[in-house]
Amino acid sequence: MKLNSHGPCKAQKGWLRNVLLHSVQTEVNDRHNGHHSGNGRGHHNGNGRRRRPQIRNGVRLAVAQAEAGLLLVRQNGFTVREAAQGTGSNARAIAAIGVLHDYGDPALLAAVKAGEAPFLPTATRIKPIVKTTRAFNAMSTADQIMWARQLPGGPEKLFNDVVVPASEPAQVDLVF
Repeated sequence: MKLNSHGPCKAQKGWLRNVLLHSVQTEVNDRHNGHHSGNGRGHHNGNGRRRRPQIRNGVRLAVAQAEAGLLLVRQNGFTVREAAQGTGSNARAIAAIGVLHDYGDPALLAAVKAGEAPFLPTATRIKPIVKTTRAFNAMSTADQIMWARQLPGGPEKLFNDVVVPASEPAQVDLVF
């Protein structure tokens, strides 16, 4: 390439830029042990869609993997780490599906499985409810009464603000 006294002309700058970008892109791709990203768009295949589907046969794959991991942990004595490695899931997803199962709402679990409700945010949202329920159920009746008396507003507030509305038909929508 021949440069004039003022540096490269516009055409040469464009060509030079393309050569440099290509060499940088090749260098970056070569760092991945020969596995090129293809088009430089990460996990997309050029048409805006993911290379691998997130939902197969109506089931979110991350939920199915996490449920398999949860089964290994709860019924077969695996550690969460072993279960995650064996199923292709991860510890956070296995813990999240455990929270969803412990919550005990089959409709919510079905919505998460089908991809109609977000998986991890839903579990994060209901985790305090599950933890409170576990703690309350672990208490003796005398401890539950003492706990209710220590609440701000006492048992009356708990009854009026929680028990009465809970006795009505459920109309709870998780908003994200």
